Amino acid sequence: MDWLSNDAARVGLGLVAAGAAFVLAAKLFGLLFLRARTPFRVGGPLAGAIGEVTDWRGEEGFVMVDGESWRAVSRDPLQTGDAVLVQATRGLTLDVSKSKGA
Repeated sequence: MDWLSNDAARVGLGLVAAGAAFVLAAKLFGLLFLRARTPFRVGGPLAGAIGEVTDWRGEEGFVMVDGESWRAVSRDPLQTGDAVLVQATRGLTLDVSKSKGA
């Protein structure tokens, strides 16, 4: 390996090895520490929130909650403009009921 006797080649190889070690360390750090700090998990934080019906047909439609449009289902008769209370979250669909204050 005559090319390793060249100082520039050794420095370049060292830089490549250091870069690979840095990337590996960053990946391991992300896997071990950052996953536990996910800021939002589907299913929890919207229960109890108040929203407004934006489109409704039968037992399903769309509601606006915290500035976002969500698909929703309800057994209550709802109309556009009604205030709703989020009861639960099932994936990306909200279970809502007509708000008592409406």
